[in-house]
Order: sequence, then structure tokens, then C-alpha cells
Amino acid sequence: MALSAEALYLDPVWLRVSLKLQSVGLTTAELCQIHAAREFAASLHRQVGQRYGTYPYSVHLAMVVEVLLDAGFVDAATLQAALLHDVLEDTQASEHLLAEMFYRPAVDAVVVVTDPPKGPDCPNRKAKVAIMNRRFAGLPEDEKALRALAVKLADRIVNQEFALANGEKRKALMYLNEHPAFVASVRRPSLQVLVSRLERGYQEALDTYRQVEVGLYG
Repeated sequence: MALSAEALYLDPVWLRVSLKLQSVGLTTAELCQIHAAREFAASLHRQVGQRYGTYPYSVHLAMVVEVLLDAGFVDAATLQAALLHDVLEDTQASEHLLAEMFYRPAVDAVVVVTDPPKGPDCPNRKAKVAIMNRRFAGLPEDEKALRALAVKLADRIVNQEFALANGEKRKALMYLNEHPAFVASVRRPSLQVLVSRLERGYQEALDTYRQVEVGLYG
């Protein structure tokens, strides 16, 4: 499937990911669906002015897909979910709309990883993190749950590595502080390759900021 000029200009990372997608045995129909999810999500995030640091938000989505590909998670529904994982949380898209357009298993994964809205039961990030960790910890080890957890792990890996690489100290410290409870909630034997990469990133960030009070966000 040819990439639009806009896609290449805004997100050169996606070109690299697209080349990897060509080599993992996906059908033409599956590749088209994945590219459609990318274009859909990138457009929605662009409409709400969402950025990833100084980059278009589509760069974050491409990075999450790349982490999954590099870890051997190559089924179309998982990759589609990776591209769509923030649309319910950050844009006006609805679950019903996603279900009309994309693979139902992908949509189910997106629902699982979507944060609860801010409200009396979720007034701040600390409460939100606790709610999500309980949700993840309670998931069974079946295909549906593992797909969602793989996407969430890849998302956290990208955010943690990006914060460290770009000197975003406050975010890096936040992820350091949240790491023990988060990794305990998502750890599953079949996801160990992703957990191991997250742990390596955690250790690197810990070494980098060892002189800083990690409990700042406790």
C-alpha cells in the first residue's frame, strides 16, 4: 500500500515501520486495515492539536507499533490496537465508531487500555493509575487480555524511553515512581520480552536520575 506524501512528511518513523510491516507475513487486506487505522488515528489526534513532544502525535503511535513488531507481536488486531490506543481517551471518537471501522479484537483492546474519565472517583493521576493497575492485574491470561496488555506495555516502553532520551526529567521521574506497581500489574509469562525491555529502560532511567528524589511523585 502506497503511503501518502503527507504521511511521509509528518511521520518518517512510519516509513520505517511500514517497511517492517511488509516482512511479517500480513495479508494485503490486513496491511490496508493497519494503514487505515494509522491515517484515522493520526487525523483525529491532529484535529485536537495533540503533539508528542515537538513531534506529531502519529510519531508516538508509530513507535508503539515498532516496539510490538520488534518483540514479535505481529497480528493485525494487535497492531491496529496500537495505532488506535489513545483515540477514545484523547479524541471524540466513540467505541461504536471504531467497531464499525476496525477489527473487533482491536477495539476491545483499545477499550481495556483507555483511562477512566476524570471525576469524583478519578480526580487525579494517582487515582487513575491505581484504577488502571487494578484493572490490568485482574485480567485473565487469555488472548483478548494479552493483546491489551501488550499494547499497554509497548505504550509505556515508548513513553519511558522517549522521556529519558529527550531529557523530560519530570516525566521520567513520574514513570520511575509508577514502575513497580505498573509492572506488577501487567507482568505475564507470555509478555516477558516486553517486560524485559521495560525493566531495562527503568534501570537506565534509575541510573540517570539516581541523584534525584524518585519519590517526588509519591
